[in-house]
Amino acid sequence: MENEGFCTDEGLSQEESHYQLDDMGFLLSPEQWAPGFVERFAGEEGIGLLTGSHWSLIKYARSFFLSNGRSPMPPEYARQIGQSIRHIQELFPKGLLSIHRLAGLPQPKSC
Repeated sequence: MENEGFCTDEGLSQEESHYQLDDMGFLLSPEQWAPGFVERFAGEEGIGLLTGSHWSLIKYARSFFLSNGRSPMPPEYARQIGQSIRHIQELFPKGLLSIHRLAGLPQPKSC
């Protein structure tokens, strides 16, 4: 991920081309999130092709956070897609923080 500052990509729409990230790759302003953000940064999270399972978890994380004010716990992710935590780790090889980054959630305080 980029260091703090703006990341641009000419292939994206103007709305999706400027993302301000912290030094860990989290959006500084979650309101900037758009599907293009996921497409732009999935490769940096070790994800080749985004599947329906990836999108399901990313959208779930975002919805859960907006409703509950916190990120889902690993068992909550597993229940969402009816798969094991191990399967989720295969989908997101860099771990659950990848889901949080791609969903545009703030950096957890424990990081």
